[in-house]
Amino acid sequence: MNRHSIAELVLLAALSCGAAARADGPELGGKAASLADCVRQAVARNLGLQAERLVREQAALAARASEESFWPGVEIGLGYADAREPLDAGGVASSGTLTYDAALVVRTPVGTDVRASLTNGRRGTDDAGAAFDPEHSARLELRITQPLLAGFGLEVNTAPIEHARLAHRRAVADFRARLNDLVLEVEQAYWDLFFSQQDVELKARSLERAQRQYGDTAENIRRGLLPEHDIYVVEENVVSFERKLLQARNALAAARSALAERMQLDPAEADGLVAGEQPDPERIQPASPEALLTSAKDLNPELLAARTRFEEARIDLAVAENERLPGLDLDAGLRYNGLGGAVGDAWERIGEGDDRELFAGLRLNVPIFRLFDDAIERQAHLELQRRKLEHDERLARLGFELRDAHRDILHGLRSLELAGRVSELARQKLEAQQEKYKAGVAPLKDLVQFLRELDEAELARLQVLVDLSKNAAELHRQVGDLHTLRGIEVRE
Repeated sequence: MNRHSIAELVLLAALSCGAAARADGPELGGKAASLADCVRQAVARNLGLQAERLVREQAALAARASEESFWPGVEIGLGYADAREPLDAGGVASSGTLTYDAALVVRTPVGTDVRASLTNGRRGTDDAGAAFDPEHSARLELRITQPLLAGFGLEVNTAPIEHARLAHRRAVADFRARLNDLVLEVEQAYWDLFFSQQDVELKARSLERAQRQYGDTAENIRRGLLPEHDIYVVEENVVSFERKLLQARNALAAARSALAERMQLDPAEADGLVAGEQPDPERIQPASPEALLTSAKDLNPELLAARTRFEEARIDLAVAENERLPGLDLDAGLRYNGLGGAVGDAWERIGEGDDRELFAGLRLNVPIFRLFDDAIERQAHLELQRRKLEHDERLARLGFELRDAHRDILHGLRSLELAGRVSELARQKLEAQQEKYKAGVAPLKDLVQFLRELDEAELARLQVLVDLSKNAAELHRQVGDLHTLRGIEVRE
């Protein structure tokens, strides 16, 4: 067998392997999925996010339950007493008293306790000298108690409610943080899948170019235009691209698995995942760092959580300061009493208003030791300072993060333009070198090198595009509105 026959056999074997590689390369299979579909499915299925949602709902119920302390209450009482007492004339009289009463109790957010009660009693006795038998009594009473120092004030009395509301706000912020993190993970995995798909197609095209070059070289060797040892140069190039294509396919399988995991799919379903969209750099135009920071002050979950902790510390300080005050309570009331041999008589007496009692008084409670020991108050003050510093530190760090992310995106947009230009120049350079090689004025090794440079340039442009999309997603995660950009709203 001569050298030309050997070259032809090697060429046929290489072309057969290349055809099989192309069949498995760009053909990705499966149904193309949009980024929005992947995000929605991941949000709906993610178990950690579902647990975080339950925490948010629990906090909402706790906030609603905390308001019950200011809801009006109704008290109803029923009792019976059996008594025996000695008589002046000698002997013992037995009596039985039935009481039944009702009261409406209201506590206001400034600490005022209001109680309106109606008390009725029926007393029967075997005492022959009793004025009434049975004796019916009734009393209508309105009583108000108002703290004037300790316990007075809207902020002090509504502290448990505000704590519960702030806990709910923090739970919502934590949920939004978890949601944004998940959306970011899905988006990054999605663009990694897109990159892997494009890399497989790119490597398949490069392999086709290398195989065509191998065929041309083998033909020139057969014709005696090139030395036989040149076949090793192009064959090494073919093998190199076959190895790169193999690596790209493995990376594609890993990218599918990563996205499937974040979407909570069955592992077997990962093989059918296909990224159906590509990044659109025209839509990546970030606002100014100042505008981004303004939005982040209202949306960034971590900053909102720090703000709720600061508000809680401020409330705790107000409560601690109030608790050191002496207790001075005003107690006032009005009573109408009625007594008669029948229920109607007792009520008639109340209506006449002759048996009336008006009272008012002050009650002072001085916490002697707490007046001299301000440890609790100082502790609350230090806690407030600490929470304020944490909030300010997070805000300052967020400003730098947004500015850096903004700069990286602008850099990425410019880099994408340059990478596209480099890729186009590499393609033109390769085409020109191919023409020169056919004309016999360019060495084969330069042609092989230009082929590799084109592959690297196209891959570099693709990487810049994917990194730019990831940086844009990270920027919106820092602002706190990434989930809304993907069509997901969070209810309070």
